[in-house]
Amino acid sequence: MSREVKIWLNKPQRMSWLIGAKEEYGVWGRATGKTQGPIAHRSSHAANLMPRGATGIVGTTYLQLLERTLPPLIKGWTDLGYEENVHFWRRRFPPKVLNIPSAIYPVLTAEHTIFWWNGHVFHLISQDRPGLANGKNLDAIICGEARF
Repeated sequence: MSREVKIWLNKPQRMSWLIGAKEEYGVWGRATGKTQGPIAHRSSHAANLMPRGATGIVGTTYLQLLERTLPPLIKGWTDLGYEENVHFWRRRFPPKVLNIPSAIYPVLTAEHTIFWWNGHVFHLISQDRPGLANGKNLDAIICGEARF
């Protein structure tokens, strides 16, 4: 059963959603809703369009990803109607009984991964470990703090 979801957007968020550019660089001030708004929308949309694909979520450190990036991203997904442990699993594999397909390039450890309902994966990539993303096969990249 589907439910109606009401989304409230500020002006920059609304412009981002309406334009839907292939690449977007959001040079917005702090607390304007970049992660909870367009990043949540674009990432969930891309994951739904690319079953079994992969997106890299890049952060300065894992601590930054876990404490500052993921909470508003997950809040944004929740606002869009996605539920944790139903539509996505954070840092753990989905239950085998659900028969969720694996990504095209299967994930071997779940610690730095978010699994989507259709097999898409979000890899958490820290910039404080040189070469960590080398050779990683990604279909999309999200970088919340590109200035670093």
